[in-house]
Amino acid sequence: MAVIAREERGAWWVFARHQGLRTKRRIGVGTSAKVAAVAVVKTVSAQLALGDLGFFDRRDDTVVTFADYAAGWLKTVQGRKSAAYAERCESALRIHWAPVLGGKTLPGIRRETIKAALAGWLDGGATSGTVRNRLAILSACLEAAVDDQRLTVNPAAKLGKWAIRSKDTARVVEVLTKDEVRSILEAASVEPPWVGTLLLVLARTGLRIGEALALQWGDLDLAGRRLTVRRTWSGARKLRVFNAPKGNRERSVDLSQQTVAALYRQKERALGVWVFPLAGTEFPVGYTVAALCWRTVCRTAGVARRPIHTLRHTFATRLLEQGESLVYVRDQLGHASIKMTVDLYGHLVPGGNRAAVDKLDDVEVPTGSR
Repeated sequence: MAVIAREERGAWWVFARHQGLRTKRRIGVGTSAKVAAVAVVKTVSAQLALGDLGFFDRRDDTVVTFADYAAGWLKTVQGRKSAAYAERCESALRIHWAPVLGGKTLPGIRRETIKAALAGWLDGGATSGTVRNRLAILSACLEAAVDDQRLTVNPAAKLGKWAIRSKDTARVVEVLTKDEVRSILEAASVEPPWVGTLLLVLARTGLRIGEALALQWGDLDLAGRRLTVRRTWSGARKLRVFNAPKGNRERSVDLSQQTVAALYRQKERALGVWVFPLAGTEFPVGYTVAALCWRTVCRTAGVARRPIHTLRHTFATRLLEQGESLVYVRDQLGHASIKMTVDLYGHLVPGGNRAAVDKLDDVEVPTGSR
């Protein structure tokens, strides 16, 4: 009986010879693969000593590393799912999960390891939504391994509660002051004209950046002061792909008079179907260009740069401070449920309309009385 680990052509392999049977398995590349290969040698040697010849069965996957399996799974995703989803999966697995699990064999993946990764990202400032998305992609990959009979159970299943930030550390949305918004819009006026219009649309409608960039003139009813959100950028960094809005639901959004006037001026400048076209192409301005412009405008305005999504939070906050209902804000923002709106902005509502509860009193109390 002989079981050895050896590096060949940059990759680590495990070679086994026993009772006339020979086989080899590729483990992976790098230091983590070397560690995994050594562990496999010990495991297989023990199995063979007990008469277990499963290592010689090509259907046995005890030595398949997560990195290798994930690479194969991504190929199936690319053939069956949208290009945007496939890119998000590739990015999450490569950037976030490969450093944690890449060199581990599939059966060697432990729930404790996954929990530790989730906790680390939350402690590092990642939002619950971001961490849940990373977990969902990992779980989908490992669920496929279960279907392929490479795992008996999915170690990432039912770990959603570990991807949620506790209430005492819940993220509070950051907003811009009225003066900061005014300074940003004034600074944007010295940029290419479309920049000021784009930022005004974001500040006065609460649209997500992808929804604003994907606007077409057919989506706008300037006379009726409304627009319809029908599509969004997919979120893919390398692709020009448009998807349905978040939640797969179109929605109507009210337009202020200032926004309508700016859009009329933009319509005189813009050619083609896109409200914010990228010069020299048949596509709209992309995320990268918009982000660079946002950074420049914030620097010019002397405003500490936050994510451009802060304009959406600011829009919702100002509406609630003016006494608008959570239902109206939910509809404008396109939230899937009122709970989402309450979770983000509900703290702004209590005490906002004391005159309403005063009407319940049946005894007149002098002003200033206790």
